[in-house]
Amino acid sequence: MSRGRTFTSTRWALIGLFCAIALLVQAPAARADSQEVEGMASVPYSPGTFSNHPDENTRQQALTMAEADALDRYASSFSVAKFKLYQRMESDIKAHIADYVSQPTIVDEGYKKDEHKYYVVIRTTINGNRLEVQLADTANDGAAPAVAQRKITISFLFVARSTNSVRQFNDRQTSVAISNNDQTARQSEGLSGGHGSFSSSSSQTSVNTTGGSTVRQADQLTYVVSSPEDMNATMSQVFSDSGFDVYDYRDVSSQCGGAKPETVYKSFSTADMLPRELRKSAFDAAKKCSVNTFATGTLDIGLQDTDPVTGEKRVYVSVRTQVNDLSGPLPRVLASVGPVQYSGLGPDQQVAMRNALITAATDAAKEISAQLKSKGLN
Repeated sequence: MSRGRTFTSTRWALIGLFCAIALLVQAPAARADSQEVEGMASVPYSPGTFSNHPDENTRQQALTMAEADALDRYASSFSVAKFKLYQRMESDIKAHIADYVSQPTIVDEGYKKDEHKYYVVIRTTINGNRLEVQLADTANDGAAPAVAQRKITISFLFVARSTNSVRQFNDRQTSVAISNNDQTARQSEGLSGGHGSFSSSSSQTSVNTTGGSTVRQADQLTYVVSSPEDMNATMSQVFSDSGFDVYDYRDVSSQCGGAKPETVYKSFSTADMLPRELRKSAFDAAKKCSVNTFATGTLDIGLQDTDPVTGEKRVYVSVRTQVNDLSGPLPRVLASVGPVQYSGLGPDQQVAMRNALITAATDAAKEISAQLKSKGLN
């Protein structure tokens, strides 16, 4: 493809549309360790008499701007809390952009004649792990936190659930019928030629009015509940890497008298929220063990299907979490996630489910960490 070509505004618009579509397709995958992202940029340029080729400085300026654009596109898929952390470090990250962006591949470039600009479209890979590490270090960057900083000591109770049974209720219907009858009669009499005559007539109108109501009751679900060690280990690692002190709730329950994990799992088999007594027991035990932050959540496992692209088994998991501050007289919500849906692939259902649970647990823990750090907590 010649670099010296001129392009119409239509083609320029198509290139922009291509990048936008690529961003939409890639956004959900931006949680991966590395992700290919498109970037584009244009800089003022006046071609010479005999060549439309830009000089090296112009070309390098456009490439650097395109890399920054790719990074911005990647960051646009962040949650609000994570994006706040990114904004704090944005200038420093872009000043060392080569640490986070691989050597770009040029997809298209040329001279936009009507605007006298040289443009370039690139594809590059973002190092997600390195960026995550940098964002995790922003808690002490001097930015004013929303609340007073304190050390996070955290314990959590997350359960994985799959539907065991569904109880469906028939609609309850109430019918009302009202019948109105309207009768009228008419009669006449008279004399004619000394003879008497008499006539009469009657009519009847019937109107039926019907109505009523229908009451629908939501399905009643019961779940098979478990606490996979892979999921717990993943969340513990993310919290620990974020600088939090992590305590296994099994130890909290044993040492400080909280509700047993098995009792909590049983409660989650029929409800989305912990009963008041169980919640208070778990929180009181955490306080007694000097744990100031407690997280609870459910990961609901959906039905299996087949991924149309890879042909592998696919399982979706919906995650919902809430994090409470226990340092005060009453629990206070610090962070919440979801419900957010993730998918996992595998050669069979078990592998796909395991991958989906690990992905959901990892992202939930990262989002919780980002929300806490954005408030100056570490």
